[in-house]
Amino acid sequence: MNAEKRFEEILSRLEKDRVVYTTVLVRDLKTSEATIRRDLQKLEELGKLKRISGGAVFTKKANILTPNDEIYMNHRMNINWDSKKGVAQMACKEIQDGECVFLDGGSSIVPMIDELKNRKIKIITNNHLIISRLGENIKAEIIIIGGEYMNLYSMSVGNQAILQVNEYNYDRCFISCTGFDIGRNMVYLAETMTKGVKEAAIANSTDSYLLVDRSKQGALGFCKFTELSRFKTVFVDSLENPEEAPANFRLM
Repeated sequence: MNAEKRFEEILSRLEKDRVVYTTVLVRDLKTSEATIRRDLQKLEELGKLKRISGGAVFTKKANILTPNDEIYMNHRMNINWDSKKGVAQMACKEIQDGECVFLDGGSSIVPMIDELKNRKIKIITNNHLIISRLGENIKAEIIIIGGEYMNLYSMSVGNQAILQVNEYNYDRCFISCTGFDIGRNMVYLAETMTKGVKEAAIANSTDSYLLVDRSKQGALGFCKFTELSRFKTVFVDSLENPEEAPANFRLM
């Protein structure tokens, strides 16, 4: 198992259990204790965890998240996947046959295509991970947004992408982000390149929705994107304090 796969597994376990133990990782990942220690050190340097005696615990990065802190999107797919799938399934229930929807980039959005590709709807997306999951004999009409390909996020961005997004009107758009803060009523991104496409989709949609998982609560991104209250519904698997959820939040 290479380093990226080990990172995915360690972070996935932290998302679920909030703690990992070195001896268990050595056994389950079939590698040496020295390798696991190096992995935990690297992930701590990225702000993904805090090392403790015998393992590591979940922590939120205190400083601002930038693309340097990100894992490639295709490698993030398996992190907290069950929660992302559940959130996506909730969001898909909003969509009616015959509608036109925009699906944003992001691993939280990807599971939606499994639910939607065989429905009679029109889907516009800049998310290249969605393309890889379409398969054959689908019923949905798919329009792929072009432009500058952003390898880290597996999506199209830039002026050409924004122009194409602006060509259509959408019944609904489904947006992802780097982090959110309920107290500040704010949604964050780690960079600015994806912001224009998201803004264009929201501006041309009747209703807008945000899809997040619990790991993004309190994560502070480099770029302030928009207000949480701007979205008709924010779909999330769980929150640190569910009783503090705003009225537009829907939990699994």
